[in-house]
Amino acid sequence: MKSTLVCLLIVIITIGGCKKNETPPTPPTITSFEPQQLSPNNYVIIHGSHFDSVAANNIVTFNGLPATIFKLEGDSAIIANVPENVTAGKITVTANGVTVTTANAYTVLAGGWIRKADLPAPNNGLINDIGFAIGNTGYMGLGTDNGAACNTLYAYDPSADRWTAKSPIPVGLESPFYMVVNGKAYVGTGDTRHNGYSKLLFEYNPLTDTWTAKANFPDRRRGLSAFAVGDKGYAGFGTDTSFHSMTDWWQYNPVTDTWTRKADFPKAYGPYEGSGFAVNDKIYIALSEELWQYDPALDSWTKKNRPPLDRLVMKGVVIDNKGYLMGLANWLYDDATDTWTQKAMFKPRLGGAGFSIGNKGYYGTGRGWPSDFLNLDFWEYTPE
Repeated sequence: MKSTLVCLLIVIITIGGCKKNETPPTPPTITSFEPQQLSPNNYVIIHGSHFDSVAANNIVTFNGLPATIFKLEGDSAIIANVPENVTAGKITVTANGVTVTTANAYTVLAGGWIRKADLPAPNNGLINDIGFAIGNTGYMGLGTDNGAACNTLYAYDPSADRWTAKSPIPVGLESPFYMVVNGKAYVGTGDTRHNGYSKLLFEYNPLTDTWTAKANFPDRRRGLSAFAVGDKGYAGFGTDTSFHSMTDWWQYNPVTDTWTRKADFPKAYGPYEGSGFAVNDKIYIALSEELWQYDPALDSWTKKNRPPLDRLVMKGVVIDNKGYLMGLANWLYDDATDTWTQKAMFKPRLGGAGFSIGNKGYYGTGRGWPSDFLNLDFWEYTPE
């Protein structure tokens, strides 16, 4: 009996000693967040330390509005979705029973996005596709669903918010170039996925809904940059079949159906995936941390003010003769002052496509970020 009481006393003392030695969790801290200009439904990365390792145990608010946590990166970063009705203010994080607030306030970007009818493309998503507009009709298609190169093309009527299937291009192409000259679209090169890279060129006539084979591009490529200025098209760069980054630049004349080589890109490697736009008879192409202007009249290249962040697989959209780079973010370029202004973006997106009709921009499909899912969603953008 005595021994039993002694053992019980030891257990009680041991438990009590353990409780006394327990240390409370270290309170969280916020060191920074990015971006500091936010768009509803977009993502923000909150950097800090000692966040709870279980996402559900962290509470994030934007100026008092609760946010959904997309994922954690250890205990030092939280990726959260910005609430739909976000207003300017500060971000708070509650973890381990302690609430901390960002030192700096964020602002909310101008310009609004409205989701429209999803693209009726193959399977559940599309990436590295194309988008262009002719008159009051937009067109999107081709690309890949991560399985095969697609040959489908769809026309979009903004007045009815409706997609209509059009004649498919003769060969499915992922990451082809595309340009619109004199009311017709010219689509070429790209990855066929079953027969390697292509150098084919096709003309699409929207009046007859037909594709016509034209003079091949000089080399098999994918990921070219292509634009139209006046009655000529310009295309080049991308990667060849040996995965070399190319610097050659070509002019296409639709009347004579001929290619003429122009001044090469003035660097050891060229742009990839067509990040750029054409405004005021000049072409602007972005790569890495640089922006270059091509003047067709002078056949010359000029380095301009670089975009504020990497435009990997971002696409150019021209709205009211103003160039935008859309994808991970939405940046407006002022060619008169050579400056950039960040605008609202519906969600970060890689490898999507877009176009403009009137004073509206349109963008969709592609791979989400930081998620890895392909999408068919389609959005309308109204500049402020």
